[in-house]
Amino acid sequence: EYDTPIGTNIVPIGYPVEGIDILILDEEGNPCQINDPGEIFLKSRYLTPGYWNKPEQTKKDVSYDPEEDGMRVLRTYDKGYLRDEQCIVHTGRLDTMVKLRGYRIDLGEIDNILLGNKEVKEAICSVKKNKQGIEHIVAFVTGNSKHKMDPDFIRAKAAKVLPDYMVPSYVVELDELPKNSSGKTDRKSLPEPDWMILEGTGEKVSPSDEREEKLVNIFEKALNVRPIGVTDNFLKLGADSLRLFVALNDVEKQFGKKLILEEVMGNPTIQNLTEILNKN
Repeated sequence: EYDTPIGTNIVPIGYPVEGIDILILDEEGNPCQINDPGEIFLKSRYLTPGYWNKPEQTKKDVSYDPEEDGMRVLRTYDKGYLRDEQCIVHTGRLDTMVKLRGYRIDLGEIDNILLGNKEVKEAICSVKKNKQGIEHIVAFVTGNSKHKMDPDFIRAKAAKVLPDYMVPSYVVELDELPKNSSGKTDRKSLPEPDWMILEGTGEKVSPSDEREEKLVNIFEKALNVRPIGVTDNFLKLGADSLRLFVALNDVEKQFGKKLILEEVMGNPTIQNLTEILNKN
């Protein structure tokens, strides 16, 4: 009988059952120390000899322990760690890890944050490329019928607890999320977003004066997006904090006036920034 205190929102998945060992290994295949995260492997005489009709996958994920006859080791692609009392904590999946703009991001972590909203029934994130080839995190969600869905509000709540590089650029509501043959949500089968609707990339509003034209040139260069209309929301065009700092530095050089990041985040169009510069 086990005694496992739960002092946080993370609920452990429990202990190994009789006849199965749980291995937590690092990237080099070495055992992890207590409370150090790694990948979860299962070791037992009772594991299936392999995947049905999938020899290549079996060769990749199932191996025999050379030191113990008949013992198989299964790679789960799950992440976790052992607590002091040997209880296992599950922390996500390896196949949810992506690299975006130099950052390693666990999409599963973002999924869990979105699921904390009462408006959201299901949530799953994916990295998608827009028409300009810029990668964005897009959250696909289904709504809870008891609460009204507001994608912008959900995104704003996520921004309060996640670093900016992990905040989904867009939240897309679907009637249902795609499922695989085992009934699990299939991240690989998520649809391509309607970028024209999300980014407002319909008819572009051209600059009306020299100041707006200079600002358009600055942001097109910093964001590597062309063309940008003066009413386009450039936060939806891939403008993370690093790109904004580059743009604001050029604004200060060309106009001799300094704009603060918070001011720009609250007025994310060329038209709005022109009004701010005209007042200063």
